[in-house]
Amino acid sequence: MKIIIFLFCIFLFTFKTVNAIGVSPVRFDFDILSKEAPVERQFTIFNTRDIETNYLIYTNNFEDWFEFVPQKVSISAGESTNIRAILNIPQNVDSKTYQINIYIKQIDSRTSQISLSPAVAIKVTIFVEDNKTELSNSNISFSSKEIKLNITEETQNKTNKNKESENNSLFKIFI
Repeated sequence: MKIIIFLFCIFLFTFKTVNAIGVSPVRFDFDILSKEAPVERQFTIFNTRDIETNYLIYTNNFEDWFEFVPQKVSISAGESTNIRAILNIPQNVDSKTYQINIYIKQIDSRTSQISLSPAVAIKVTIFVEDNKTELSNSNISFSSKEIKLNITEETQNKTNKNKESENNSLFKIFI
């Protein structure tokens, strides 16, 4: 029984010291991007703790795609700060959809080591295409409805008499 109480106390103290990180937005969906120019998005980190906390912003496996300004940040208790995420797609990547996570993790202010607390992830979806102009032309769709133009006798008579009318149209359109 003493072991159960001891484990419960350890469990309780562990969750009391868990750090909470708030982030907004929690998802980025980039439009179709080419490999030509960098694209920038912004997100906000909230320090929900009651002490000043340091955070590191990073990605796994896509480090050369993103630049974070700032990459390390110190946020006062109850405050927030904006982070710029600059996406620059390398020229040698395939044209396809990429699912990437941007991580925000608490770091120790004295050693700059990542803490054992959980990280928050921003889900990022990126659609990469080689040529932007080809994509814009492929998104055009046409309706299959047929437009019929019928010249009515009334319209012909008005046109022949050169009279001004409320409806100056020569055609009636039926869809």
